[in-house]
Amino acid sequence: MTPIVFKLGGEALTNKQALAEFLQQIRAVQKVRPVVIVHGGGPQVEDMMAAALLKSVKVDGLRATPEEQLPFVVGALAGVASQQLVAACKLAGINAIALSLADADLFEASVKDEKLGAVGEVKANNSNAISVLLENNYVVILNSIGCDNNGQTLNINADDAAVAAAQLIDAELCLLSNVPGVLDADKQLIPTLNQESIDSYIRQGVISDGMAVKVNAAHQAAQHLRRPVNIGSWQDSKALSQLSETAQINLGTKIQAV
Repeated sequence: MTPIVFKLGGEALTNKQALAEFLQQIRAVQKVRPVVIVHGGGPQVEDMMAAALLKSVKVDGLRATPEEQLPFVVGALAGVASQQLVAACKLAGINAIALSLADADLFEASVKDEKLGAVGEVKANNSNAISVLLENNYVVILNSIGCDNNGQTLNINADDAAVAAAQLIDAELCLLSNVPGVLDADKQLIPTLNQESIDSYIRQGVISDGMAVKVNAAHQAAQHLRRPVNIGSWQDSKALSQLSETAQINLGTKIQAV
């Protein structure tokens, strides 16, 4: 059965009850599909930065990471957020294992743009380790910290990491956040998007900032994977329940490859 990659926003980890309900659905989904969860950690990074009296900066929806801030970002993503999710999985009865993008030669990472500092981009490399884990019924949890061939630790956009993970194991991809999907100007769900409609909505300013980054990443992934990518809510229990029952994804907005 085709694996499925869920990208989970860091805000999900701040709501223990909702996270527990989501993971109960994931436990059911895992019975019919191998599961990888790639997580963000925006709130956790903000908390750690605030405690250190540091200010974060975003450029085009991406977090800039000066070298001096990197230890706090790594601690928040690979430490706090990752272990929060592992602990929640344990409570839900899910046998999970947490990895970073730097582990087991799974991905190749490189600096994305010098103006962003220690921010990287990744591409799929070697799926051997993750395939073994999935075959042995682990839910694999990936944080978005990578490392380039020079040993430079890099902060990777979690949506980009999820795309690379789906490419790595030829999986279907769901990008989950705290919104039901991509919304139009009237805040109504857009059921399907393709390249033409994406460009139109971005020109109109209906899709902007972080959602524009997410939609473009989803469309790029759909093209590479040659299958649709879904953007939806991790609190959409009805869609997740249907997924566990039918193994079919009907969640949020479907981004077509065309």
